[in-house]
Amino acid sequence: GHGTGHGVGHLLSVHEGPISISPRSQEKVGSGFVLSNEPGVYRKDAFGIRHETLLLSVEVAADWIAFETLTMFPFDVSLINTQVLSGPHKNWLNTYHQTVQDRLSPHLPPNLQAFLARKCAPI
Repeated sequence: GHGTGHGVGHLLSVHEGPISISPRSQEKVGSGFVLSNEPGVYRKDAFGIRHETLLLSVEVAADWIAFETLTMFPFDVSLINTQVLSGPHKNWLNTYHQTVQDRLSPHLPPNLQAFLARKCAPI
């Protein structure tokens, strides 16, 4: 019943247009946009969960846009039923966590490097 993401950063609005990842959006995502990526599952009268990251749209070829993940913070895997993840989903999560660890660890003291390594351990 809602989109997967929206624009971020111009006026610091919560759901900032004109860009969004939604069937309601009429705007084309071009290069240089910052968007949220908010995949989620919502079960009426039961539960909901959403993982949110920020993305930068990057032109990789004529009329082809890719997304670079800007958010560098590990997901709490204790909240994820990893048994239901497909191989590609597990690979994505492990690759993302390795990137988080690689980018942040050099800037942290040893005790926080160890903490981050535990949070980014492969599933």
